[in-house]
Amino acid sequence: MVVETGNGAPTANRLAAVLVRHAGEAWERFTTYVDALPDDLWTGPIDTAGWTVKDHVAHVSAWDDSLVRLLTNGTPRPKSLRVSAAAWTGGYGPANEEIRQHTRHDSIQIVRIARNRTWAEVQMLLAHFSDHDLQQPATRFGLEGDRGSLFDKLADDLGVHYDQHLCWIRAIVESGSERD
Repeated sequence: MVVETGNGAPTANRLAAVLVRHAGEAWERFTTYVDALPDDLWTGPIDTAGWTVKDHVAHVSAWDDSLVRLLTNGTPRPKSLRVSAAAWTGGYGPANEEIRQHTRHDSIQIVRIARNRTWAEVQMLLAHFSDHDLQQPATRFGLEGDRGSLFDKLADDLGVHYDQHLCWIRAIVESGSERD
């Protein structure tokens, strides 16, 4: 996500507000859609990877929680996600499957409660970043392998991530099987 003024320079003193708005709008799209679904669509249809709507919602919450833990107390993401070293180094597929296994037996209500609690924590976290912080390299905050700014990483991990999963959820609901 790129935020610019009319002259092409990043907008000073506004990055935090833009990030909050960007993440909030994506969050609203995500939760409005999934909360309108009946429970049988949360647990019934699956995609080609075996994931349900509930699995996608729990996944987003788990990643958000790991981001909050990393940025508030330095807990490495694999630890807070409870992902083995082999899965973590094996890429997103193996890591995400291990994450899914942790919540696949949780009720829809438990997943919604965790989702809402984690979103509240994300909002509190975002409120603490200055525009100066958001312009710093993401690696300075423990986000390994990321070369962009903290702003870019948070915009991707929050808003873009919600929109990606919303697309996959819609495909599950509309076709009953997708997600390559």
